[in-house]
Amino acid sequence: TNAGSQETFDLLNEDNINKLRALPQKNIATNILMRAMKDKVEQVKQKNIIVSRAFSEKLQKIIEKYNNRNDEKDVFEVLVEFKHELLKAIESGDEIDLTYEEKAFFDVLTADPEVIASMEDDILIKIAKDLTKTVKENMCPAWHERKQAQAKMHIKKLLKKYDYPPNKSEKAIEDVMEQVKLQCVEGM
Repeated sequence: TNAGSQETFDLLNEDNINKLRALPQKNIATNILMRAMKDKVEQVKQKNIIVSRAFSEKLQKIIEKYNNRNDEKDVFEVLVEFKHELLKAIESGDEIDLTYEEKAFFDVLTADPEVIASMEDDILIKIAKDLTKTVKENMCPAWHERKQAQAKMHIKKLLKKYDYPPNKSEKAIEDVMEQVKLQCVEGM
């Protein structure tokens, strides 16, 4: 499953970005691109909490730069780069053979640099795949709410099975549960 509709990115293919670039009113071009990026970040927010957090913060800084009336052309180019970075983050699961749902769990598990340094990617990929499988097998209306304690215990066991750093487990469990909630809501 994708991070949301491709429409936002299809609308902003290189031809259309070049048309926006050619507009004499740079503020209009910048506003169009900014609105499209806000929409795409909202779509991602419904699928991947880690990518959403990172890119929401980044977009907010770009918007602040624009609101401070810095050069609109400069902000436009920053938004174009932002679009490419976001697309790369969304599609990066393909490189390691993960579905978008699996990639969302992988992102949660690797959000802490210490975890990346202490664990092999293939182990983290296995955990992400196992988490996705568990969520899909147990998905039912409000599963994440009704069986939250049971789900947390299962996640804890899974992390322990793969020797996920114990000092990082609580934060991972919290973020995994948030991701589970997104996937359960999305799966309905």
